[in-house]
Amino acid sequence: MGLPHAVVTKDISVGCEAKKLLEAITTMSPKAVLSVTLPLLYYHGSDRDRKRPGQNFLVLKDLVVPEGGRAPLESKHIKVNLEFRKLGIRQSQIMFRIEEQPMHGQLRLDMNHFDQEEEGWTFSMLDLWHGRVMYVHGGSEDPQDFTNSKKEIPFYLKGNKLHRFNVSATPVKDAPELSLPKGSLFMLLENSKRHLNTDVLRTTDLDSNSTDLVFKVLGNHNAETGFLEKQDHPGTTITTFSQPDLEEGKVSYLHIGGLVRNSRMAVRVSDGDKVSNIVVLRIMAVQLEHKVANNTGVEVNQGGAAIISSQHLATQVNVVKQVFDICSDVASYSGYTPAESGSPPPYLNTFQRIKTSNVTDQFKCKVSFGSAATDVLVFHITVRWIHFKAHSGSYDFRINIKADVHSLIITNKGLSMLEGESKVITKDRLFAKTVGSKAVLYTLTSSAKQGKLKRIIVLMNDTGHKLYQFCQEDMHHRRVLFIPRGVSSGCFVLFVSDGKHYTSTLLEVIAQDPYIQVENNTGLLVQKGQTVVLGSANLSVFPNLDGRDDKEVVYEVFIPPRTASVPQRLSVKEVRLDASIGVRVYLESHQQPPTVLYIHIIVVEEAKPVKINRGDLE
Repeated sequence: MGLPHAVVTKDISVGCEAKKLLEAITTMSPKAVLSVTLPLLYYHGSDRDRKRPGQNFLVLKDLVVPEGGRAPLESKHIKVNLEFRKLGIRQSQIMFRIEEQPMHGQLRLDMNHFDQEEEGWTFSMLDLWHGRVMYVHGGSEDPQDFTNSKKEIPFYLKGNKLHRFNVSATPVKDAPELSLPKGSLFMLLENSKRHLNTDVLRTTDLDSNSTDLVFKVLGNHNAETGFLEKQDHPGTTITTFSQPDLEEGKVSYLHIGGLVRNSRMAVRVSDGDKVSNIVVLRIMAVQLEHKVANNTGVEVNQGGAAIISSQHLATQVNVVKQVFDICSDVASYSGYTPAESGSPPPYLNTFQRIKTSNVTDQFKCKVSFGSAATDVLVFHITVRWIHFKAHSGSYDFRINIKADVHSLIITNKGLSMLEGESKVITKDRLFAKTVGSKAVLYTLTSSAKQGKLKRIIVLMNDTGHKLYQFCQEDMHHRRVLFIPRGVSSGCFVLFVSDGKHYTSTLLEVIAQDPYIQVENNTGLLVQKGQTVVLGSANLSVFPNLDGRDDKEVVYEVFIPPRTASVPQRLSVKEVRLDASIGVRVYLESHQQPPTVLYIHIIVVEEAKPVKINRGDLE
């Protein structure tokens, strides 16, 4: 057969080795499969030469092509490592077969040199040298492609092997494409507004972000018939808007042309680098046509309610894709019940008298579409009467009355007395109170005409300055001083205010000689041989003098303490009082806790005192 008909496989070295299975070389990311057919080869060499390893038989290099472009498949992309002259093989004898076309492109062969039907998509190594194999990319955004080809191996090396050939597509920024999905006709009602959306104008651009796409209206699009406006600036003509504006429904076309109803608008879109094709939108304004599509009426139980929906009352207009408000205005209704406006309006039956059969109710309404409206429609209601009992059971209904915290409650019963007599005005005769405020200010505005009210009130640190107004804080800090003059007893009226409300009260004054009164005298309990502190909790006094400082109260022990008491002399300014405090002494052995001998339950009437004696608790 000769050397030209020999079959060469992957690892060809000096000598042929039939027992070793030689596999195809696979690239890191296999993308194309090629089969290789070589002439049969016989070579006689030594056993030593047969066992020496050879080079890689087939080496594949990625083909780089621009997105949507083309590039030739050359010998640098597919390399067969053979010594052609030494083996007597020509490049035209090394054949490649395309087992399947690439996914995102196509391998094309020079039709002048190939019969595609007979050859079945095969080419030789010589074709690669002459640039007769061309790859055409289909424009896909996928950066990788592949094709499959087969290399035929002699039967004693176990059949054919497939090789995948990589094709890398270099990204190219494409221009956006603009289309009209619903056609070029844009209809709306005359003198109305209709939103533009992605069903009217649709752009396709896989290379750009939607925020980068900007639409532009070209030329003069019959501005006297209408214009585009944005939701953010109604009434202002715009010629550019973004893709997000379109997607969010912010762009509207407003027809203002009156009798001029037809116009055109040319639009294109840009991604900031490239512009799209131009589309023309034909705008047609039509007169509103409407009709009543449904008026079935409704049924409702006596005293019940029913929703009136579009299944019961509906109207139909000639522009179905335009959104606008349709309102139903109730003109009149019968005496059984009103129909409330709303969407959908409810019908509430309020008739409660007993009937023996169903009755028919109705109301009249008009359906308005902006400035247009239908004729008066009569909507019928069938009331299904139900049987009621003559009387129901008894129920208690509780009512809580909430008081006004700022309201002023005044009791004023006046005062009746004999001539020359003096009387105290108590809270039973004159009383005022508020719920929400405890800070009350009393102000005496005028004196009695036929009697006398003592009202000489002065500042503590300035007795020559008379007071006619003071507050709770002044009394808390002992800033208000009362100086008695004239009779030994009397009273005067104070008006009290919280800044918003006013009330009055009566302050009774009794003037007496200076005195010191023992207010607290608990005595002392001390253990034998121990000490105890005498404090105000054990002994305290209350003088009716102008005592401004506790230091003015002096306790003097003028007689040594006795066994059972401590005699003391109490002094406030010039007034003195002798008093003694009892002392009880107990032994250490007496420090046992007390024991309850018996305890009885006592019954006490509400708001009344009761005395607990030794017979009740010991």
